[in-house]
Amino acid sequence: MTGPSAEMPFLEHLEELRVRLIRVLAALALGFGLGLWLVQRFALVTLMEQPIAPFLIVTHGKLIVTSPTEPVMITLKLAVVIGLVLVSPIIIYQVWAFLAPALYERERKAVVPALGFGLLLFCGGSVFAYQLILPRTLPILFSFQSSGLENLITFSEYFGFVMQLVLAMGLCFEIPLVIMVLTALGVVTPGGLNRFRRFAIVLSATAGAILSPGTDVLSMILMTVPILLLYEIGFLGSVVIHRRQLRRAVSLGVLLLLLGVPTSAHAQQPAAPGGAKPLRAPTPGARDTLLPDSLRPRPGQPVDTAQARRLGLPTGPRRTFAPDDSVLSHLLALPGFRPVRFRSDSAVVFADERRIFLRGEASTRREETTLEADSIVYQESDCLIQATGDPALFDRETVLSGFGGIRYNTCVRRGVVTDALTSFKQGSTDWFLRGDLAQDSSAARLYAASGEFTSCDLPEPHYHFSAKEVKWISKTVMVARPAVLYIRDVPILWLPFVFQDARTGRRSGILIPHFGLNDIVRQNPGYNRQITNVGYYWAPNQYFDVTAKLDWFANRYVEYGAAGQYRWLNRFVSGNIGYQRLAEDGGGRTTTLRWDHRQNFDLSTSLNLSLHYTSSGFVKSRNAIDPLLSTQQIVSAANFSKRYVWGTVALGGNRRQSLTDNSVSMQLPSLSISPKPIDFGRKMTWSPGLSITNSYENDFPVSPVPVEVLPGGSLDTLGLTRDSRTTAINFDTPLRIGGFSWRNNLTYNDHQDHGRKVLGGLKVPDPSTPDPSDSITVLQVTNGDFSTSLDWQTGISLPTLLRGTWKLQPSLGIANATSGAFLVRNRNTNGQWVRQGKRFNLGATLSPTFFAFFPGFGPVARLRHSVSPTVSWSYSPAASVSPEYAQAISAPGQTPTLRSDPTQVLTMGLSQNFEGKARQAADDTSSVDHARRFRILGIQTSSLQYDFELAKKPGRRGWTTKTLSNQFQSDLMPGFNLSLTHDLWRGDPSADSSQFDPFLQSATASFAISSNTIRSILGLMGLGGHRDSSAAKDPLPTSYVAGQSRYGRPPTFASSAGDQTLGLATNRRFTANFNYSLSRTREGSTPDPQPPQQNLGFSTGFAPTPFWTVSWSSQYNITKNKFESQVVRLERVLHEWRAGFSFVDNPNGNFAFYFSVYLSDLPEIKFDYNQTSFER
Repeated sequence: MTGPSAEMPFLEHLEELRVRLIRVLAALALGFGLGLWLVQRFALVTLMEQPIAPFLIVTHGKLIVTSPTEPVMITLKLAVVIGLVLVSPIIIYQVWAFLAPALYERERKAVVPALGFGLLLFCGGSVFAYQLILPRTLPILFSFQSSGLENLITFSEYFGFVMQLVLAMGLCFEIPLVIMVLTALGVVTPGGLNRFRRFAIVLSATAGAILSPGTDVLSMILMTVPILLLYEIGFLGSVVIHRRQLRRAVSLGVLLLLLGVPTSAHAQQPAAPGGAKPLRAPTPGARDTLLPDSLRPRPGQPVDTAQARRLGLPTGPRRTFAPDDSVLSHLLALPGFRPVRFRSDSAVVFADERRIFLRGEASTRREETTLEADSIVYQESDCLIQATGDPALFDRETVLSGFGGIRYNTCVRRGVVTDALTSFKQGSTDWFLRGDLAQDSSAARLYAASGEFTSCDLPEPHYHFSAKEVKWISKTVMVARPAVLYIRDVPILWLPFVFQDARTGRRSGILIPHFGLNDIVRQNPGYNRQITNVGYYWAPNQYFDVTAKLDWFANRYVEYGAAGQYRWLNRFVSGNIGYQRLAEDGGGRTTTLRWDHRQNFDLSTSLNLSLHYTSSGFVKSRNAIDPLLSTQQIVSAANFSKRYVWGTVALGGNRRQSLTDNSVSMQLPSLSISPKPIDFGRKMTWSPGLSITNSYENDFPVSPVPVEVLPGGSLDTLGLTRDSRTTAINFDTPLRIGGFSWRNNLTYNDHQDHGRKVLGGLKVPDPSTPDPSDSITVLQVTNGDFSTSLDWQTGISLPTLLRGTWKLQPSLGIANATSGAFLVRNRNTNGQWVRQGKRFNLGATLSPTFFAFFPGFGPVARLRHSVSPTVSWSYSPAASVSPEYAQAISAPGQTPTLRSDPTQVLTMGLSQNFEGKARQAADDTSSVDHARRFRILGIQTSSLQYDFELAKKPGRRGWTTKTLSNQFQSDLMPGFNLSLTHDLWRGDPSADSSQFDPFLQSATASFAISSNTIRSILGLMGLGGHRDSSAAKDPLPTSYVAGQSRYGRPPTFASSAGDQTLGLATNRRFTANFNYSLSRTREGSTPDPQPPQQNLGFSTGFAPTPFWTVSWSSQYNITKNKFESQVVRLERVLHEWRAGFSFVDNPNGNFAFYFSVYLSDLPEIKFDYNQTSFER
């Protein structure tokens, strides 16, 4: 065979065999199920007893059993046999599909019909044995029974007797078919079978003795005679087939003689046009046999010229050919020739041996391929090319160098290069291989003996593997065995094999486990052994895969589970599903279920599901290493969206489970209907909208309540949890008419609360004193509550006045007479609806913007200060409140309020911005203003409220705002944000007894600093030049930069995704992020004041050298003076190797650290140290 090899690689054979075996096992399982159903449905066990029933006089025609499990085993055995017969066509097909590629066409034609006839013959032999031989064998066998014997036959013995007889006869019926198939394949002939007949008689008798169900002579004869008859039938069939083969051969020979076809044919040299004849070697234009296409290196296999230059190899041909003369130029221009040119100090042509010998700086060239060596020999009779003395093969921009020699067979298209150096691409890695290389005809396989290979592209590689055997199959696999890893010239590690799979797609396989040992230096009960990532990855097809894994932490817990992913691209469906079980040594258990699903039905319809469930959040939290995981919520959500021509409909829900207190909040369903605005002409637009939500809260903790539980008056505290449900329906119908906007809103709320609830305190007489004026306060606690409300809000926004200056926006509305909804019902109304009145509401909002300009200084051309105050005024007259409604909204023990006071509220807010404009460059003569504008400082101040009607009351002042917040931002420092909140009043701000005493209640600040921060600030001010990007870089070797795309980090304990790519630190940029928070309460404002709480968080990352990267993130509790959580990571680039260290400290006391050194191109070759410690 001279074409490309069609052989399947060994690993693909194993893969196909695995698939076929799985299908056979599935067919057997299906057949067993069908067989079991047939056995029970048609009572086949009873049917089998019929032939022997007349001879079982003692047991009244019944077979006996000797153990309770024997009937079950008999039923199962019979089901297996029947199922095997039923699914035998499937099994035969799978075997045939696996073996068919290895058969010739004539063998396939002989085997395919034989499979069908073989199954029919087997079934016929089985029926023959059961219907004819068995009924005639049993009377003969029982005729030898004497009067002193009784028949007590077990079903197992009878079943074995019948199965042996049936199966043996079924196999014997295959004898004629086997003989005829062997004859058709040319293995046997009728003459051979005739000479073998005497041996066949002996073998038939032996087979009859072995296959007969009994040990008597009669049973042996009954089995031997059919075998002999079947042999004779096969002999007759062999004679018929052999005669047909002879007639076909005679006809073909006569046809060849009539056509005059010679017995052999040789390839002829094509004749040149014009009668020109080809020239023989060593003259140019010799026969095109010296360098066939198979010898030319394939792309991706030899070394390219850039790599050859770094490795110190020749990058191109070093020898030249003589210029073409007129004759040679004429020959080269003739069509039909592909000439090979020769150059050497001497050339010898042995015409009788058809051999060419080039010696001394020999060189040959055909088209763009050149072979150079000290000597080149071509032996046409043996199809052999030999090049010795530093041979080098150049093909376009690739180089194949052999320091020993090249030996190539042009007939089988295979060659061997001694002490060669080449490269091949496996996946995304360029491997360099040195050794004795052998290449097959397809140029897709490479073999090496006593070779060395590495992915380091330096002249002196940092590391290499030395292997006795190396095999590379393009785009499939690379295997080396056994292998020794060398760092420089020092042997480090012996490996039984090195394996790299580069096939596209996913492959099933065993996961690589991670081991952690107890700490040797620091003995601590929290330091324990661990084995993680023990499992298997199964990818049956391109749409689905499953990963099952187990983690074990000594003296802590065992966690196991499975996760699957699915993706159906042409249906736009994808998702994953997972199950996880964690069992603590102390008895704690938790189960986690997860299902994420994404589907786009069409361009306007989509579905997103994210369902997560954990049975015990406490167990999950206290065994977490990740600081975020220990405080997070488990969120599940489902959303369905559909866009119509008239609008959008969204239906969904969510569920949140806290890992801190195991409480659950759920919103299901959540429906939103958003029609498109409906235009009634150009000046009228209606924009309706509907939303419906149903919310649940389960196991929410409630503050404990002192309860008297003993007659002696002792108090106990009961922990409380509550469940609640809230349903809300909101309908908006805003209508715009010209410049007027009419707001209409209907809101329905229904709330139910289950669990103990404190309604308030009641004053009752003190039973411990005789004075009736003495009283005590008793807390009123109920087991639940309910409330329903229906509210209607409406108002009209008038057109904006003074739009370009003061921006005055008047409004007119109808508001409720007092706080609360328009209609309510609750426990206070005994479930009856009550309503309140309405009153008018007038309002106006003023939002102008004032600007002030100031001359600049230095690089700042001008400064601008913008002030945007917002002033709002609203007025509502007094209104009366019905007693029923006042009682409905009053707390227990509180006197109902039957009048709503008038309100006249003035609200003031402020926004300020200080901006600068940089000077335009002196060399900028364009008319367009390119000067840079930047915000120096932005200040946002929250609103203050003053009620004029409240100020008219005795003992009151009009202020109603308790706190004031200011937020500061600036472009001078990227990410800068400062927020300050002050408590303005000591006491109630509306009481005249309160004092104006601003108190800092909370403060938050965050900002980021990088190596370019100062440079950016100076750049904004015009004082700094352009960023010098080269100042942050160090020069790197060319080969280092060229290989950056290969670097990536494998999964670690902190990140199972392994999707973070860590390139070389060529840009040594420093970054740091800081955040600060302060929270405190004014002294005397609460009965139980808490100390101030301060926290500082920061994260930083930088690269001190081109090969080191450092990152550190932490949360520091200033109040407790301790670090609550921190993560430290260090990474080192060692050219083809990577080293990493990670340390994680969790607020729950758990911490872990991980150290790894691994080969970038083979991440499985690594040294890992993984240690976790759990707080007990």
